[in-house]
Parts: sequence; C-alpha cells; structure tokens
Amino acid sequence: MVQLESCKDDNHASNAQCRDHQSSVEQGEFLLKIFHAEDEKDPAGHEAAFLRGNLAGWRSRLRTLYHDCAEEIVNGVLAKTCLAIPDNGIRSGVTHAF
Repeated sequence: MVQLESCKDDNHASNAQCRDHQSSVEQGEFLLKIFHAEDEKDPAGHEAAFLRGNLAGWRSRLRTLYHDCAEEIVNGVLAKTCLAIPDNGIRSGVTHAF
C-alpha cells in the first residue's frame, strides 16, 4: 500500500481524510488497470474511450476535492501500477460537425 505524504503526519490530515485519499488511490489504480487492459485489446474501441473519459473524470474530481493533494494521489497510483495515465484526446479519428 502506498502511503501518501499528506497522511504521514497526523497534524496535517485526519484519519478520515487519509482513508478518503487511500480510497481514491485504489479507485484510480482500478480504473488505470482496466483502461490499459482494454486499450491493449482495441485502442480505438468504445470501451477504451469510455475508460479514458472515466480516468479524466476521476482526475478532475480529485482536483475539485483535494486541490493540492490531487497530484500526490495521482502519483501514488502511478507508483503503485507503473502504468501511464492516458491523455484526454480522442483517438478514433472521427470528426464532429457543428
């Protein structure tokens, strides 16, 4: 289990906050692993695109909830999985008309 810096010192974070941070790491780890599994099967497929969007939403939620600690949580996921977080770009090559 990755211990986040913000949870090492009891003066800076409550136990509940540390559990929330750890839960966010576990959620990110799960999303990242299933994204990479699906992306390996079909990089331009709908499921990979859906999971890429879920990862973008997860990261955005972290910034909203945890502000400065968000990148620490993302770094915890990266350290634990050794997988890259995908960019948010659309890979399908489909152009949308307005």
